[in-house]
Amino acid sequence: MVMAKVVGQLLEKMGYEVIYRPTDYLLQLEAINRGLIHIQPELWTQSSNKLERYIQTKKVLNLGEHNTFAREEWWYPEYVEELCPGLPDWKALNQCAHLFASPQTAPKGRVLTGPWFEGDEKRISALKLNFKVIEAKQAEPIWAELDAAYRNKIPILLYSWAPNPIEAVYKGHFIEFPEFEPECYSDPSWGTNPNITHDCGNPKGYPIMKVAWKQFPETWPCAYKLLKRMIVDNQSISDMGKLMDFDGYSHDEAAVKWLDANTSIWHQWLPQGCKFEEAG
Repeated sequence: MVMAKVVGQLLEKMGYEVIYRPTDYLLQLEAINRGLIHIQPELWTQSSNKLERYIQTKKVLNLGEHNTFAREEWWYPEYVEELCPGLPDWKALNQCAHLFASPQTAPKGRVLTGPWFEGDEKRISALKLNFKVIEAKQAEPIWAELDAAYRNKIPILLYSWAPNPIEAVYKGHFIEFPEFEPECYSDPSWGTNPNITHDCGNPKGYPIMKVAWKQFPETWPCAYKLLKRMIVDNQSISDMGKLMDFDGYSHDEAAVKWLDANTSIWHQWLPQGCKFEEAG
């Protein structure tokens, strides 16, 4: 949301009127295809099959990838390794499950997660982990609990991702599960458990892309050139999120703060020969 505001504020300085449309992760692709949404500057591609179909059939325009290394996985604060020295290897989890137990899950360990990934319970079964998933409805309660645990050095295991604002605030590591292969989700015979799927971790290093409506370049050529030139890294995305999630700024305020602090980055995105008003 902050990156959308960063892009929107730059486009406004180029003379464009910008409207923001909230949408579902998957529904946005069809909305872009229909021209109901014109750009998405930060599309996470972990569920890439549908995206590939839209791009291959030219229903959605690929504007390029950011310079990021994206990942989603179970995560723990660095200090937990003093209590469970076998980490980040997933095989250490069961012997340390009691460290992560909560009144809701004891004697099993708890994994605090949100409504983003549906494979956690399957993974627990496939890898025979002595853990239970507790789902929060949104990210804010997870970050609040992480902050309390971090300040008091209490073990906590949660579903996180990178780039993420917590990277700018807390030191920690992802659990290293068996390497992902597509067969892990479809072929029970693949992996350490021959009877069930999901005996692996999540994909690592998938792209974060910029996509647009197929008529975007012809309709708004200078905006198209800006989006093509725009590239951010993990640190930039983490810093944008931190301004909102941890520093308390609104989306608009966070975008202004980030733009003010990173002129050397976004000035490289500005296309030559296009109007841009620095002031106002």
